[in-house]
Amino acid sequence: MVRQLRLIALLLVCSFLVNGTAKATAPSYIFVEVPGISLDRGFPQLRDELRALPELGEIDFCEGLGLAIIAVHGDTHLAKQRINSLLHKLRYKYAIKRDADIGAVRTLCERKSHNRPH
Repeated sequence: MVRQLRLIALLLVCSFLVNGTAKATAPSYIFVEVPGISLDRGFPQLRDELRALPELGEIDFCEGLGLAIIAVHGDTHLAKQRINSLLHKLRYKYAIKRDADIGAVRTLCERKSHNRPH
């Protein structure tokens, strides 16, 4: 009986840790419009500069929207301040966009990319 209770307690603790870790690691996103750059020209340099900020994760670019999509692991407000400061210092023309659903942004990006003339 005691052994079963210990096993149940251990399973509950493991479940809590797994659920808590999954929630803690789910990123939020910041969207930054950067006109005039493309995947080949400008974005690689922008991504390299942004990688210096430790709270940022994956950094993608939607060429159809001219939008950098930045995953944030941590305080989004602080990350926005740091991104703003860095891009201002580097003299980029940019606009940090309001929060949006990442799925909706990716869908819109795919639509814009498919509708572009080649």
